[in-house]
This record gives sequence, C-alpha cells and structure tokens, in this order.
Amino acid sequence: MHTNYSTKEFEDKYTYTGSDLGVTLSENQTKFKIWAPGADSVAICLYEAGDGDCKTKEIPLKKPKQGTWEIIYPENLNGRYYTIKVERDGKLTEASDPYAVSCGVNGNRAMILDLPSTNPEGWDKDTNPHAGKTINDAIIYELHMRDISVSNSSGIKYKGKFLGLTEKGTKTPDGKATGLDYIKDLGITHIHILPMYDYGSIDETTLHENNYNWGYDPVNYNIPEGSYSTDPYHGEVRVKELKTMIKALHDEGIGVIMDVVYNHVFDAEGFCFNKIVPGYFSRFNERGEYSNGSACGNDTASERSMVRKYIVDSVKYWADEYHIDGFRFDLVGLIDVHTINEIMKTVKKDHPDCIFYGEGWTLGTANTKPGIPLCTQPNSELVPGFAFFSDTLRDGLKGHVFYIRERGLVTGDLRFISLVADCFEGHAGDWCKTPTQAINYTSCHDNMTIIDRMSISLPNASTTELMKRNNLAAAIYMLSQGIPFMLSGEEMLRIKHDEEGEIVDNSYNSPDSVNEIKWDSLSNDEVSHTVKFYKGLIAFRKGHPIFRMTDPKEISKRISRLDATTDGLLAFRIDAKGHKDAFNEVLIYFNPLEENLEITLPKPNTTYKMYIHDEHVKLEGIRDVHDKFVIAPLSATVLAK
Repeated sequence: MHTNYSTKEFEDKYTYTGSDLGVTLSENQTKFKIWAPGADSVAICLYEAGDGDCKTKEIPLKKPKQGTWEIIYPENLNGRYYTIKVERDGKLTEASDPYAVSCGVNGNRAMILDLPSTNPEGWDKDTNPHAGKTINDAIIYELHMRDISVSNSSGIKYKGKFLGLTEKGTKTPDGKATGLDYIKDLGITHIHILPMYDYGSIDETTLHENNYNWGYDPVNYNIPEGSYSTDPYHGEVRVKELKTMIKALHDEGIGVIMDVVYNHVFDAEGFCFNKIVPGYFSRFNERGEYSNGSACGNDTASERSMVRKYIVDSVKYWADEYHIDGFRFDLVGLIDVHTINEIMKTVKKDHPDCIFYGEGWTLGTANTKPGIPLCTQPNSELVPGFAFFSDTLRDGLKGHVFYIRERGLVTGDLRFISLVADCFEGHAGDWCKTPTQAINYTSCHDNMTIIDRMSISLPNASTTELMKRNNLAAAIYMLSQGIPFMLSGEEMLRIKHDEEGEIVDNSYNSPDSVNEIKWDSLSNDEVSHTVKFYKGLIAFRKGHPIFRMTDPKEISKRISRLDATTDGLLAFRIDAKGHKDAFNEVLIYFNPLEENLEITLPKPNTTYKMYIHDEHVKLEGIRDVHDKFVIAPLSATVLAK
C-alpha cells in the first residue's frame, strides 16, 4: 500500500525544498502553501473561531508545482482559523495544516497567527543559559507539566499550566520552597518536559475533570498543548504562555528540553498529513497494515523525503521560535540516522549548543527503504552528537527493568560490578564508545520509580535502607562520565501508588493522586535528607569538570580502577593533574555491601580531604583523611587533593 511514495521517481518529482510551507503573513496579504501531490483540488476553508459553525469562505489554491498548492490572499488574516480541503478521486477530506503554528480547542482547526505578537517582554534578548557548554555539562530533571504543580501542597496558582513554572515564592503549608524556586535551588541545569505539543488524549473542553496523560500521542506537532494554557479556545494564548514559561526558566539559568514524539502519531488515519496525502507519513507492512514497532499503532516513515523534511523543519521551528535548548526523542530507534543527522546539522547552524538524545531501543519496523540504518544504540557511531539512554547502567544498578524481582549492584547483586565500572568510565556495553552519548539514570517517567522498583526486589527492606540504596545509585550515576538524568521527585523518594496502595508501573493515564509531586513530603526528615544529598551531588559535579570529560581517550588516560581487597567494593582513581579542575587527584569509593569497610588509601603518608561520605556532601570538605578511613554500608565516599 502506497509503496510508490518511497520510489526515486516519486521523490524526484515531488520533493519540495522550500521553507515556506504553511502560512506566511505579511502586512497586507496571507500566503498559503500546501504540499498535496496527487490531489485534484485544494482549498483553504476560513473560520471565525476554532470551533463551532462559523465558516466564512473557501479559497481555492492554484495548480501544483513539486506537489505544492498555493495562493496569495490579498488580506492579512491574522487571528482567523482554517482547514485544508482536499479533493482526491472524487472524495473530499478536511484537515488541519501540518505546518500550523497554533489552533483552536482540541486542535481540529489551524490558526493564522502573527507570532511576534505572542513574544513576552525581553524575548528578543532571551538566550540559552548554557551557551558554550557541552552536553556533558548538563544535569537533566525530567518533569510533566501537570505533575510539578497540581498538588494542593504546591502553593502554585496556575496548577498544571505553563504559567505554573513562572511563579516565584511558592511554598508548601510548612514553608518549603516548591516549583520554580525549588528546581533552581536544587541546582539542575535543564528541565526535560514531557510532551507539550498538541496531543490527542486530553479533551480540552473538559479541563475541569481530572484529565491526565503523559502526551505521547501527537496531533499537531508545531503547536503547544492547549490543556497547559489558561485558555485552549484562543490559539494565541497557548503560544504566548509557553514562551513566557521558557523565558522565566531561562531567566533563572534553567535550560528547557522538549520531549518530541516523531516516531508515531495519535491516530494515523486522522493525522492531518495522512489525510492530505493518504498514508504518506506512515510505514505499512507487506500485508498493507500500519507498521507497529512503536506499539502505538503506527510507525513514521522518516526515510521518505517529505517526512524527513517535515521532522527537520519542525525541530528547527521549535528551536527558532520557542528557544528550546534541547530535544529528547521518544523511540528514536524508529527514525533513520539520516533524518537525525540532518536535524542536528540544521538546528546547530543557529543553535550550536542545542543538545539531542533519545531512546535508542532496537524495534522491528517496516522500513520502506531497506538498507537505511535506524537511530539505535548499536548505530550510535553513525549519529555523533546524539546521546542515548543507558539502560545498561540503569539495569546494572537496580536490576532488569522488566524482570522486576531481579537485583542490580545497589540492590545486592555483585555480578554487575564490572558493568557498572565500565559505565562509570563513560562506555556502556558494546554500543557506547564515548561519554557524550551516554544518558546515565535510574528512573524516568516510564516503568517504576527506583524506590518502588527496589521495594519489590527487596520486599523486607525498610524505608531507610531503600533511601540509602537510592542515594548510592544517585552517587554512581551523578559522578559517572556521561550525562546525568533524573526523574522529578526521585530526590524526594517518589513513589507511584494507587488508592489500594498498589504500585503503578505505567502511570501514563493515572490520576493526579498517583502522578503528582507531593510537595508536602519535603517535611519528612528522610525526604529532606535525600533532597539535601542530591543537591550536594549536583553542586559537586557542577563544581568539578573532571566528572564531565568528553574525550574517551582522556578518560582512559586519567581514570583507573583501584584494587579492592573486598569483593563488591567499587573504587576509582582520577588523575586530574593538568586538567582544568581544581583537584589534582580524586579517589572514589562505592560500597554496595551492608557492612562497614575499612579502606587503606593507595598512597601512604598522603593527606586527602573528604568531600562526600555517608550521604553527606560538603563542597568545602568534611575532614582530612590519612592512610585509612571507614566507608559506611550502602554509601559513597569521595576524597581529593
């Protein structure tokens, strides 16, 4: 089905390379340009509003060139809504515009919008707060727009909205900082926001109900999600409020990473691109069915020239128009390497410090151009500059993600010690050769939180013990070469339990009671202690570039493993002499055992200062150490001189 779309003949005839698809506004006119090869006629249907019976006129478009249809209408139509009406083989269909920049409620009608009018004050001077830094300088905090603010204990006015992350001075009933102030104080460099484009699983007309979804179901790729705005009916509001949030975060030194989902769409039949050019955006298998490597009902045919162009244009648009500082690609293993490389090349022309990473799992898909490699972990060397989530380290620390009773190093299985050591040095298994491509983590929105996961593999462990194991895992991935990534609330010992107290391992549509950040937990002593420890780890990593090396050859030269007299102890020496770090030498010890260990330093008669010990971090140092020290059970110690 639709196999001719991927032929050289089709692409030579219909590939359009211009940058003017969609709507171009000028003072006295509006230009429409739509890619619809094979259509018999194309028209623009104008509406006064984003919903309701308010159609005003149809504007026919001129005959196509390279599959495009266009018209220059002699009026500035800013604020009007529109759809694209296509006739093909006697059948009529009406769709939104894939290149639309805003829309009405629920995204059914595109909106013509003067984008400069949506810019917040100072937008022209807004820049990436981490310009000049590498991806290894990033410390990423993953959050969902609703989770971060919806709790009654957040003290935030605009709960579940973009504007919720612009509010300062918000506190819990006990006076603990929340929201933007909390995130800034924690010290992370970037927030990674789960999908915030217009997605399909939330009805924007019923926001008074407890509607919840992670948002991995795209409808309009270039438009902010309406449920996160204060008014989803007027398309300019969602645009302005998202920009306002990004500006507020940038002003506090926080970069913004956008979670993008180009590998599949919410409804393949109803997706605007497929309605205009039937089936073009999607892959089909030999049986004429939608390819389903995504397990979401359809896979995107990124290898086709105009799908690739669309994805590249879309990412560039977000970087240009919204000043997005990085992109996380969902199931990027379904997207081909040429598309990913073209994205990075295009975006980095104007945004050289933009960062890119994603899920490089190998998934079966009906690639319509056999021989074009996909962006998977095993193909990491084909996409230099693109990083991948390290399930190698994740599973090595806490146990296999799907075999939930299995253990990892921090839950007592010492077989993983060599694997974790490799990851600490910035290379994971046989897929990762450089620390610039390793996203190190233990928890993300998917699957169980680390505390929930450990409570299953260690059913008799106390909360205190789980906290210690959690903190040991955090110390390992936070001090490893690579890019540290954490789930929001992980530092608060976040759990996801339903009303019956059962663990929810896939909370994509669970209610707020499961997903929300419970800010009032900050009053718990163990939680506040853990937050303080994470804050210390983050500050320590940021303060010492020796933990953020990018050259695998330099890492190999500088990092060595210390001989351990006890099985299970993981120990390293970093030679920092001549590096831009203030340290000359660093010793790092991780103890996953449930017992104290006496450690003899590798150099007798040498004084080191202790900076991390028994879940305490002091940037100025805790105390001096000579010859020997004792490392506590389930903990990390860092010494330096």
